[in-house]
Amino acid sequence: MRELIKKYGLVLAIALILLAGVLLIKSFRKSTVDHVSGDPTLAFYIDEANGEETVRSVNENPPLAGKDGKPTVVRAIKYTCDDGTPPKVLYYFKYTDEVAKELNTLSPTDAAAVIRRTQIMPKGEMVRSPATGSQWLLTSTPEGDALRAYPQCPNGKTAKLVFPQKR
Repeated sequence: MRELIKKYGLVLAIALILLAGVLLIKSFRKSTVDHVSGDPTLAFYIDEANGEETVRSVNENPPLAGKDGKPTVVRAIKYTCDDGTPPKVLYYFKYTDEVAKELNTLSPTDAAAVIRRTQIMPKGEMVRSPATGSQWLLTSTPEGDALRAYPQCPNGKTAKLVFPQKR
């Protein structure tokens, strides 16, 4: 087994990363979402301390350090109804502190680390409404899972997940 990992570890790691990416996109495509806009390797992030929005790699593990050094930067999941209005934030996303800490220690190319990553990510996923004062919920709860469901568009179109455009 060890020889197999040595010989095919990088190929296995890449395959698992691709699989994780496909599963991530499928999880974003819950409910009525049938397509995406933008570059899915990028994501919107917002600093909850000051409201500043940035674009970073989708591979970063929020919460991230904000300008004040505190873990206040979270991912903002956006959608559009293609009705001419700007995209809206559906929910904020981050990992629990312990899961984020472990994710940040794992190598992106080591096969065992990639497997570990796919095991722990779902256990620490948290979401909250962008409404002021809303509470963080684990996605493994019915309430947390319900926050990820896309709304029905008033124009009858299917909601579209929005990623940032390539820079």
